[in-house]
Amino acid sequence: MTLAFCAATAAAQSTPQNVQLPPDEDTPAQQQTAPKASTQAQPAPPPNNSQLPPDEDKPALKVPDRSPAPAQLPADEDSAGSKSPGTGNVQLPPDEDKTTPQPTQYAFNPVRSKKEVSVGEFYFKKGDFRAAAGRFLEATNWNPGNADAWLRLGEARERMNDAKGAQAAYEHVLKISPKGKNAEEVRKKLDKLKG
Repeated sequence: MTLAFCAATAAAQSTPQNVQLPPDEDTPAQQQTAPKASTQAQPAPPPNNSQLPPDEDKPALKVPDRSPAPAQLPADEDSAGSKSPGTGNVQLPPDEDKTTPQPTQYAFNPVRSKKEVSVGEFYFKKGDFRAAAGRFLEATNWNPGNADAWLRLGEARERMNDAKGAQAAYEHVLKISPKGKNAEEVRKKLDKLKG
């Protein structure tokens, strides 16, 4: 099979592709098309093994420079809003890392308070009492009347060996609901912390 393929390939290469036959005198259409075919045929360029020439009909593409521009600030500038000699009268914006975060504005939100308590309970069960106390304190900020959040805050602080913080939280529970369901338990914990 390979011999037949090689023979067919050799035969195809030996037959000329742009052969012009002499025009027949009885068909004028062939006489008109034959010269066109010969004018369209161009000689093949000599093989160049080193490099292909660039396309002359296409302009070269320019790649835009996307590197960041170098900073033009002087090295000794301390405050972000000061005027520097290199920038003229332009006021520079303050640096983001130098700005202090704004304190959270708490408003009465019992849903958010309940969510914070549930997250705090997760941390409490995990044994991360500091994170739990933070969440319980956050819950009391959203709803200062949430006795459960104050109770859990006292328990978390007690586990952190913060007796004063636990005592303050337990006293707040009794202040909110002195006859609540956990009032007796809270009184016992307070007596234990005081004694």
